Amino acid sequence: MLGKPEPAPPGNHRHGSPPPVHSMRLEKPAPKCNDAFFAILFVGHLVAIAYFAFTSGLDYLKHFESEHPSQAAHKSFTMVLGVSGGLIGFAVVFSALWIQVLMACAENMIRFALWMNVGMMFGFAIMSMFVNPFMGLFFLLGAAINICYINAVQNRIAFASAHLKLACVALSNHKSIFALALLFIFVQVAWLVTWSLSAVGVYQLFRSADPSCEQEESRGELCGGAGFNVTIFFLLVSVYWGQQVIQNVMTCTVAGTVATWWYNARTESAVAGSLYRSLTSSFGSICFGSLIVAVLQALRTIVRTIKNKAAEDDNVALACVACLAECILNCIESLVEYFNMWAYTYVGIYGFDFRSAGKAVMQLFDSRGWTAVINDDLSSTALSIGAFGVGVLTGVIGLVVAKFAPVDWTKNTTGISFVVIFGGLGFIAGFSMAMILANLVITALHTIFVCFAEDPVSFQRSHPEHYNELILTWRHFQPDALVAAYGSASGVTAAQLQGADAVTNAIKLCQYPACQAFFASLASLKCTDAAGNPVSGASGVCSALPKSTGVSTFLASALTRVGSCGRYMSYHIPIFVDLIYLKACMDVGFFYLEGHRIPIALQNAVYEQMKQFFHLPETEKRKASADKNMRGWAPMYEETLDPAHQSKGDTKEAYHVCRPSLPDEVHLPLHDTDNVFPDAHTLPQFKAVTTAYFNAMSALGLHVAHLFADAAGSPGYFNAPGMFDR
Repeated sequence: MLGKPEPAPPGNHRHGSPPPVHSMRLEKPAPKCNDAFFAILFVGHLVAIAYFAFTSGLDYLKHFESEHPSQAAHKSFTMVLGVSGGLIGFAVVFSALWIQVLMACAENMIRFALWMNVGMMFGFAIMSMFVNPFMGLFFLLGAAINICYINAVQNRIAFASAHLKLACVALSNHKSIFALALLFIFVQVAWLVTWSLSAVGVYQLFRSADPSCEQEESRGELCGGAGFNVTIFFLLVSVYWGQQVIQNVMTCTVAGTVATWWYNARTESAVAGSLYRSLTSSFGSICFGSLIVAVLQALRTIVRTIKNKAAEDDNVALACVACLAECILNCIESLVEYFNMWAYTYVGIYGFDFRSAGKAVMQLFDSRGWTAVINDDLSSTALSIGAFGVGVLTGVIGLVVAKFAPVDWTKNTTGISFVVIFGGLGFIAGFSMAMILANLVITALHTIFVCFAEDPVSFQRSHPEHYNELILTWRHFQPDALVAAYGSASGVTAAQLQGADAVTNAIKLCQYPACQAFFASLASLKCTDAAGNPVSGASGVCSALPKSTGVSTFLASALTRVGSCGRYMSYHIPIFVDLIYLKACMDVGFFYLEGHRIPIALQNAVYEQMKQFFHLPETEKRKASADKNMRGWAPMYEETLDPAHQSKGDTKEAYHVCRPSLPDEVHLPLHDTDNVFPDAHTLPQFKAVTTAYFNAMSALGLHVAHLFADAAGSPGYFNAPGMFDR
């Protein structure tokens, strides 16, 4: 039963107490083509690029080949292409093995990566000493800073490794995502080839229209004048836009896949469904965000070109201005890419439009207070070093191929250049392939952060075996952030409950009289150790006693968890709430829930909406009649509590609301229909109010159910997949 919420103490939020327990999972919007204008603009731009590529560009290429035939060049190209394909194959194998190693040894990989940076700094310092001692000292300073950094983040390595392993597990459960990433590499290559042909074709059009083109080219200038300079900018935007869109389609697909895995135990079609949404309803949002980055990249490229040209001409003033502009653009681009990184996670999870996605994710982490947690993530270091290692391995294979290659392969090149080409190809193939997988893992990490921030309890139901390890990691390394996720009925943080005086501190710090009284009663109880000797409850170590010894003894055993294991207070709901529930259920049978933080305004609003609905004419109410899954209005006498002993149905009307079904649930029983609501013109606020109340009560009810299980000594009872699907 729900009563009026106990008012929060004055200044509660000002003093940093954690928010109430609730899920922040957002409602999935109705499917639609978000930011459609940018999708149309991108497709139109693709058509233009293809037109110039397959008309002017391809014609020029055929003309050039007819005037400059070269069998040797064709043979060399075929040879390089074949070797590159083989090296890419090795890169795929090594990258897959690297992911497996990462899953098994994530913590060691992170440590190795951190110390690898130190080793590289020392190596550069030694080499630089022979050229410039000051440069050597600079690298030594960098090594010292890295050592200090490693010392500072020692306690966070296990935290990062737990998330890294979980991201790899999520991806490994959907192996088709790796094949899709490989396919997207070929899409990127096809895009670059098409764009290059188009750029050549456009230049040839300007070249043929410029009568003084030969003189301009003899001076090292491009034909076309100012018109072509403007065209260059749009061509640069085009190439970067295409690359960004391809990359971000993959990002949204991974985010959608991992989110589906987070909320569901079985996700056979997650990759296909996420890819479909990325290429349809979310495609405009992807194009929108990608265009912003593409414009910044194009501007930065032009400014860098101006800077280099000014340096060649000894124009110091222009070079300095261009350098400053490049620095500013770099900063802006980094900020935009950081924003996009999380925005695309929300686009992939929910299908939001680009602006709503960015706003939602910023609000989420601001309300949870997890900005520092995200910034402290060490996973990217391990991923980059691992990619470098894969590149070195494939580079070595390239060198071996060069060493044992047939003689006719090298007759047109020197031995050294041939070795450099194949070694370089091997390194580039390996590093690029590994970085593609690294980006998949990083996207999976971001999705896990978002999903854990929104709704950690859903993961407990869908994957309890992974949930336990993850929650233990958060309890140990980020207890205050975990309190922010789950809430705290006492308002006491983990740090305040450490040490022998935990009970005394709790009595002082608790904000509610019931909480203070409970801890006071604990302080007065006595505990015994494993040998039966009496010990002080506040500082002693009490053995966990079986429930059969009685409620009072069981309460006494809680002193162990409250006193010497204060971090337990930051896990789920504090232990004293579990024990209050146990005593209420065993000694009384009922309890009155206060302090639940369901806003009184929301309670009044839902009662008012229901009152208005039930007073509508029956013809209006029947428009919202319950469907086969009991969503909607049930009229008088339609429902029967006890059919065996009732001659007619219950004397009541009812209105049922359920949670929205996820995309991969619509084929399941009870999930193949949506909620039914009255006509929006009749009751315009009904849907919004009842949905908000349903979400708030569902979150509260779910936590209460877990508290029942915890208090009864069966904390995993409600973890079964599908337990709360309705």
